[in-house]
Amino acid sequence: GERLRKLSEDERRRNSVGEPVLFLSDAHPLCAPLVASYGPPPAPLVLTSCTEHSASVAGTLTPLPGAPLPGGLCEPPPFCGIEVAKALRPFTTSAAGATFTLPPPAKHVPQLLPGLVPPSPLLGACDAPCESKRYVRARGRGPPGGYGGKGGGKGGFGGHGGGGRDLGYRRLEGDRAPVDEQAVLDAIARRAAARQAREFQAADQIRAQLLAGGVEVDDRTKTWCVRDARLAGG
Repeated sequence: GERLRKLSEDERRRNSVGEPVLFLSDAHPLCAPLVASYGPPPAPLVLTSCTEHSASVAGTLTPLPGAPLPGGLCEPPPFCGIEVAKALRPFTTSAAGATFTLPPPAKHVPQLLPGLVPPSPLLGACDAPCESKRYVRARGRGPPGGYGGKGGGKGGFGGHGGGGRDLGYRRLEGDRAPVDEQAVLDAIARRAAARQAREFQAADQIRAQLLAGGVEVDDRTKTWCVRDARLAGG
């Protein structure tokens, strides 16, 4: 803070952060348009990234008030150092200066390059929907009152379905209790289809119906058996 107070007004200006200033030599393609922007009357030079100005950037160049043009005499600021012999002397400039500002930000809109036509979408055999062979929804109707039947008679499980696959489930070895095996397999198939469709409440209801009918299903070993022959009927 103490050193800043010792700086002169010109030193403070030169050490401050201001707008960026761009200097162009008289050999640069933008120099002539910039000199023309000084007028009279002076007007900002708007740059675009096109071949008109041979510019690779976009923005605005604003003429510096009182700045010398190429061929004019440039007066350096007063020298305040010790080595007076190295002080700058007035010289003829070959550059033009201007304040450079970026263009206002614009919302980016994704778009194709001009003249580019996207190809029509093509669907191949690999894009066709496929149904997993592991799980198959039960179709049709089983016998009334059975495990996959309609209505749910005495000792039955109710619901629609039947005619499904066993999906690898087998009856536990040694189980000889009388039961309608096909009806059990149909119910297991309907339960597997419900689980595949993430209808877990319906799958739990089918499992509960099987248990109520004396049949227990073990998903870990993919086996089923009759736990209560009195409920299973036959």
